[in-house]
Formats: sequence, structure tokens, C-alpha cells
Amino acid sequence: MKKVLFLFLLISANTAFSQNYFYLEDVKLKEKVDFTANEGNAVKAIDYLMSTPAEENVDRKACIRFILRYAEGSPITVSLDSYFTTFYKKNLDLLPMYIGLWVKSAISNPDGKPEDHEKYLYTELYKYIKAGNNIKSNDKIKSLITAGDAGTIDDWLKKNVYEKK
Repeated sequence: MKKVLFLFLLISANTAFSQNYFYLEDVKLKEKVDFTANEGNAVKAIDYLMSTPAEENVDRKACIRFILRYAEGSPITVSLDSYFTTFYKKNLDLLPMYIGLWVKSAISNPDGKPEDHEKYLYTELYKYIKAGNNIKSNDKIKSLITAGDAGTIDDWLKKNVYEKK
């Protein structure tokens, strides 16, 4: 009996502590009010991506799908710079994170300029990549890590992102 009770408690605890983002699949995003009402869900989804390693799991997939649906229909304009298309090479998980971080920045700073959003998202990506999180390194990622470690992300952006536009 003790073993059964222990097993039940173990299963209950595991269920209680696990994240569940399946509900994002059912969130309707049709009208402008839907997007405004779900800003918190968009932020929660990107926060989940930023707090978990880049690997396949059902919660990550649900968050990625929600972020892409949100970005596609929201009034927020996400600018994907040409530099980033080479930056995320071999790391497809970084693309929805870029989009999500831009959306999060635009939600928290609605009067921000594209440069503000880019600074925010590259700074956050630096922190995420620096922490490990299963990101494959390439020359562009190494240069961001070097700049972040030196505290010169502003200069890195001027040289790599803004200069290329």
C-alpha cells in the first residue's frame, strides 16, 4: 500500500510541476482584440523558449507555433534583417526565438524603434547562447558571444547588422 501511495504522489508531483502549453493551440487569434488580449500568452511563450534548451519537446513546439501565429496576424511588424539569415545557420530554433523576442520587445516598448528591438533580441540571444542550450556555434554566433562578453553588443550591432542594411 505504501508503494502505491508513493507512486501516486510521485506521478502527481510530476504532473503538477510540468509546464503545459497545449492550451496555446486553442487560442483564437482572428481580430485585433484577440492579439491585445493574448499579449501575456505571447510573452509567456517566448519566456518558455528562452528558459529551455533548444530541443524538441511538445511544450516548445506549442510555444513556437503560437509565437508564429501571433507574429503573423498581430499589428506588430517584425523585421528580419539579412544578417540574421546567416546568423541562425544550423540553428533553426533561433528563428522563432528572434521573432518572439522582437514581439516581446514591441509589446513592452510599443514606441521603440527597430534598433531598440534588435538590441534587445540580440542581447537576449547572447545570454541564451552563452548559457549553452544546445546551440551549434558558427562564426557569427562566436562574434556575438565575444561582443557580449566584452560588453560591446552596441558596437557589434553597428558593424554586423546596421552596416549591412
